[in-house]
Amino acid sequence: MACRLGRRRIPLTASLILTDRCNLHCRHCTVAHLGYPLRTFPEVVGDLEALYRTGARMLVITGGEPYEWRDGARTLEDVVRAARRLGFFRIVVCTNGTHPLESGADYLWVSLDGDEAAHDALRAADRQQGVYESVVRHLAASRHPRIHLNHTVTSPNAAGLDQTIERLLALPGVGGVLVHLFTPYLGADRSLRLDAATRAEVIARLRRLKRRHPLRITNTCSGLRALARNRWPRPIWSSITSCRGALSPCCCRLGIYDEEVCRACGCTPAVESYVLERLRPLAVLENLRFL
Repeated sequence: MACRLGRRRIPLTASLILTDRCNLHCRHCTVAHLGYPLRTFPEVVGDLEALYRTGARMLVITGGEPYEWRDGARTLEDVVRAARRLGFFRIVVCTNGTHPLESGADYLWVSLDGDEAAHDALRAADRQQGVYESVVRHLAASRHPRIHLNHTVTSPNAAGLDQTIERLLALPGVGGVLVHLFTPYLGADRSLRLDAATRAEVIARLRRLKRRHPLRITNTCSGLRALARNRWPRPIWSSITSCRGALSPCCCRLGIYDEEVCRACGCTPAVESYVLERLRPLAVLENLRFL
């Protein structure tokens, strides 16, 4: 959490945007296919060292698609090992699940946004076929002990939320589901945005689902209340991000802040960082298992 050591502010989590390369073209994504030069392994290690110096000890590796990163023979696993050597004590990889789900990271967080039709309509905007099927196949085949799902609620899939969550929790190898609300980043498909009434209803349904599955819906009760109130500070320094060697707070890329986008934020890691920073007792207890 963002705490203070003297005058120093220490974030709870550090995120590394490893690459903007991705094998999908998702309608809600604004951080892939940007044409960034590939970062070399020494540059990536430098990024990890900069994040480590902030004091954060929980690392999230994301993209783009992290499994798409290569530097010669170096792969994502070399990055995971480098982070471990530096001293990060929890390492998470966020992936679209289209690569085999094996890693030395502590957790794999895999994106699934509904049933086959809903997921492929959102994530296979380049008309690829069988994306959902590929993810489910990799979930079933994985030997990784800690796989959770990321589920993004958008206007097309909001109505089926309850059925979707039950279906996702029944998939093989899935430990839990973290639910996000679509954030209308600049350049994203704004037709996916939830209006105010739908957003409120989705959060209310999530709170009911949380009561039904208290440990497997990994949004905390405190986080869902904060999401409903929508008054947490933005950007928030309890989460720090490295993109191409530059550090910025929250999920902002290279310090870019947009008031309208941030007020409509549905990014669960941001709000969960906030409630942890405030030392909400139930949120701390629920997150101890990830520590």
